[in-house]
Amino acid sequence: SFGTGNYDLVLVKYISSGVQQWNFTWGGIDNEAGSGVVVDSSDNIYITGFTDSFGVGFKDMVLVKYDSSGAQKYYSTWGGNNWNQGTGIAADSSDNIYIAGYTSNSTLGGNDIVLVKYGEVQEAENGIPVI
Repeated sequence: SFGTGNYDLVLVKYISSGVQQWNFTWGGIDNEAGSGVVVDSSDNIYITGFTDSFGVGFKDMVLVKYDSSGAQKYYSTWGGNNWNQGTGIAADSSDNIYIAGYTSNSTLGGNDIVLVKYGEVQEAENGIPVI
């Protein structure tokens, strides 16, 4: 751990020759883990995974945005009182961000697939279980 928790997100940028250009960690007093990364048309970098340190529940889905220099722009969490995690991430041609993952917050029991869309306002626009 490079931050204050047991596990933290880490972002490392390498140039084409394989030389490390910069690295940053993100996290709080508890655990964070990354499971997906995407770059948008403006070279902003987005990471998804989960956080125990921020949000409202046990584990919340997290989206952390960095610019191409590695400066953190914002983070956002999504979820309820139980386990929520982003496992995949994609960007469309309008730079909307989509996170696929799972949630154990639904009334259906067990874990359910969830798709969360982040638009230009940088807030979750949708978080309805799709299966």
